[in-house]
Amino acid sequence: MLIFDEDLSLFFDDLAVDVTVTPANGDDVFTAPGIFQSPTQDANIYDQSVEMDAPQVVMQERDARRIDRDDVVRVSGTDYEVIRTVDDGTGMATIYLRDA
Repeated sequence: MLIFDEDLSLFFDDLAVDVTVTPANGDDVFTAPGIFQSPTQDANIYDQSVEMDAPQVVMQERDARRIDRDDVVRVSGTDYEVIRTVDDGTGMATIYLRDA
C-alpha cells in the first residue's frame, strides 16, 4: 500500500535512463525508466578493508515488481544481475545489482 497517491513519473523526467530487463524465467524483455546509482561499499575481509562497487537502480514500484532475482538488467550498455529488490513503501523500489 502506498503512503500517498502522487504521479511519481515526475521524479524520473530528468534523471532516468532506460533500464532493459531480461527475465531469467523466459518472460518477455521489457524496458522501464530508472535512476542508476553506483556507490561504493566498504567490505571488511579479515583485517583488510576493500572498497567495491554496489550498483543499484531506483524505479517505480509498479515497474520493479516485475523484476526478480537473477534477471539481467542492462543500463547504458552494461549488463548487471539482480540480487534483490526492496520496495520502500512510497511507490519507489531499489534494485540491487552485481556485475553479470
